Amino acid sequence: MEKKTEIKTIEALYSPGSSSDQEDGLINNYPFFGVIDAFSAPYDPEQGGPIRFDGLSGGEKIKQIILKAFYSADQKDSLEKTILRSNKNIAEFWTEQKIPLSRSDLLAGASFIFAKMMPDKKSIKIIQGGDCIAGWIHSFININFTPNQAYAHDSETIRAMAEIMEKNKGSRKNLWRDHCPQLCRLRLRDQNQPNIETGLAILNGQLGVKYCWQKTNIPLKKLDVLLLFSDGFVPAAETGVTKESIMEAIKFYRGGNLSDFLKETRSLRVLQKNKTHTDFPEATALGIKFFPS
Repeated sequence: MEKKTEIKTIEALYSPGSSSDQEDGLINNYPFFGVIDAFSAPYDPEQGGPIRFDGLSGGEKIKQIILKAFYSADQKDSLEKTILRSNKNIAEFWTEQKIPLSRSDLLAGASFIFAKMMPDKKSIKIIQGGDCIAGWIHSFININFTPNQAYAHDSETIRAMAEIMEKNKGSRKNLWRDHCPQLCRLRLRDQNQPNIETGLAILNGQLGVKYCWQKTNIPLKKLDVLLLFSDGFVPAAETGVTKESIMEAIKFYRGGNLSDFLKETRSLRVLQKNKTHTDFPEATALGIKFFPS
């Protein structure tokens, strides 16, 4: 087994927020780490909840499939292989349900951020899709992060939802009746579409995910902090996850902890309730602090 002496602490946080379904997931299975933000196919909650699979929402089922793939992975498996195995298992699930893979508007899926420690190569591989984010710090001052691939998609979704709520004077009544057709259109347009500017990688069984995900390698030398988190962890309800909110989260975690940052996030969220579809979203984060090298 590879030595883990480079890791000082690992901190994990999960908050369900106002959600009745727990669709976020955490992976802490050395050398694999990750955060996933799964979601169900669009549905109108006033007409009943999401479609259930063995009692689970679509997002919960996708989370279950992904976690199983990562927690059963061999340490020698590449990060790409493990992600694609989970995606293949998702595709097989949809085939069993007789739901066509071409219909992104009918599929549950997941944004994701995955990492694999590779001490032999003195690096960490990162693969990202959607609006889950990785941020890291070298030498206590050099901050870097993966871009929010879903920023354009999320901003358009949030803006359309806010317009409906404004029309309804801040009420969420009939929100999803009006918003679901828009959401279906955006998912069909963007998910796993590599040839358009708004395209984004989503784990939903479609082969296009590997042509849309973002990859990077982080040197282990002088690495202080690695933070993986879902969009619900940062206060950016009006636009989607911004560069500023990512930087704020990383800087805070460098000298603090995940739960205190979430408290700040929640307090800001109170001011934005009349513009969003939920009071408090699910929030998930995994932070790793390293010994000085």
